[in-house]
Amino acid sequence: MRPEARGTRMDWELGISGYIAPATLSAAVRYLAESSTQEYPPLVWAGGTDLMPRMRMRWLDSPEQGGLQSLLSLRSVSELSGIEVVGDMLRIGSLTTIEEMRRSPLISAHAPALAIACDLFASFQIRHAATLGGTLVNASPAADTAGPLLVHQAVVVCAGWRDGGVDERHIPLAEFWLGPGRCALAADELLVAVELPIFPDSGWVAYEKHCRRPAKDISIVSITLAVEPDGDGGLCRSSLALGAVAPTPLLVPQVAELLAEGGFGSKEGHSRASRMAAEAASPIDDVRGSAAHRRHLVEVLTHRALDGIAARMGYSDFNGYEPPQRMTITQSGSALTNCELPPMTPQPSAELQEGDIEVNFTLNGGPMRRNIAAGATLVALLREDENLTGTKIACEEGECGACSVLLDGRAVQSCLTLAVECEGREVVTVEGVYAPDGELHDLMEDMLIEGGVQCGFCSPGMVISGLSHFLNGGGGGEQELARAIEGNLCRCTGYLRLLSGLERHAARLGGGVGLE
Repeated sequence: MRPEARGTRMDWELGISGYIAPATLSAAVRYLAESSTQEYPPLVWAGGTDLMPRMRMRWLDSPEQGGLQSLLSLRSVSELSGIEVVGDMLRIGSLTTIEEMRRSPLISAHAPALAIACDLFASFQIRHAATLGGTLVNASPAADTAGPLLVHQAVVVCAGWRDGGVDERHIPLAEFWLGPGRCALAADELLVAVELPIFPDSGWVAYEKHCRRPAKDISIVSITLAVEPDGDGGLCRSSLALGAVAPTPLLVPQVAELLAEGGFGSKEGHSRASRMAAEAASPIDDVRGSAAHRRHLVEVLTHRALDGIAARMGYSDFNGYEPPQRMTITQSGSALTNCELPPMTPQPSAELQEGDIEVNFTLNGGPMRRNIAAGATLVALLREDENLTGTKIACEEGECGACSVLLDGRAVQSCLTLAVECEGREVVTVEGVYAPDGELHDLMEDMLIEGGVQCGFCSPGMVISGLSHFLNGGGGGEQELARAIEGNLCRCTGYLRLLSGLERHAARLGGGVGLE
């Protein structure tokens, strides 16, 4: 049944008939195996930042192409989360969020190119929900994490239900993607983890995501370069990966061969390697750039990366060279912030639930119990059932930030969040940010004083994003504050007055921030 008009309750159910959230990997894999042969097998839900817009487009635009499906949520499978060193390998659980990787000292120390990519990924709200596994299974040619994982020699670990138990298989990441939106994961398998060898301390990486704006945009071209010196003036290994210029992210082995044969560290060698990289690309024309433009960018960015790393390594031909600010060149380092994120507390649902599902959670400090449809979004619940209209509906794709709320202390987009995923968790909307006596929170007051509120449509999301920034260890520097609201669009203020309000609040804080 197709909803007749936008805004009806059916509009938010998105063709989802049921919901299950197993607590263990074995239970999840077994359920998937048992149901994968159905006419409409379950949809696997991790972060939902890509799946939710696809569900909405499929159900609202052409529901006749698919029947009702259940959702298999992985959010409660703790075995799929976490980052650890196992021997000489770094293992990252597939459910680990982009923001958790961004903040991880293990990622910064042992996979520095991945740390850079996570820092440039979308926005805080998306990074708090998007998972490593989701970015790989979606198989986007422009995925931010793809190039760094390729140069770090990643292997994906997949699990299926075989002979009464969980059976794992390992696939080199370079062989995992089959084309745009297609990967080697079988219909009855889950992506469990990614493993990669520890990157040596002496190695260097360069990364650039070339796009129209620094946040919430996908690459026109991305390049990742990793080199490992041999200690005698040469290289023992190098690797160049390109994104958004072929049906899948790709390695360019001919460049690695040239650099290994003495091409690194000379202007002529770098020019040859850059031309090779451009020749290896097979880009297309689209609204973000022509094929010729992309191929030119590959040559230019590869040259910059090679020259920049050579300069850092002390090659005389490149003394004093500094690439443009958009390119990041680094070695293994420390995490971008030492502040840990508050833990997420998703609750399992061992049995498939259909129809209306009872959900118990904390909303703005008080207990809440509601019966809701499996496919209902959090923003629909807040606005339609609770009349908390400060949380706005705008893009419905996670692009504008107007629907931002705090979920377990992290800013997320409520238009991309399923209400059933809030079981046992804490939700705070802009209405819950007020002081206990009903007065404005200090952050709200500071934004008003600086003229950061005009039409007001974006203001609730701005408040939530700013508060999340300070709650999770964000500082008061100009660039940090600008990044705090990079996931929120405003059409009135030009952002400068909003930033002034955040600067005023940062100056006021001193020792910390809370909801009081």
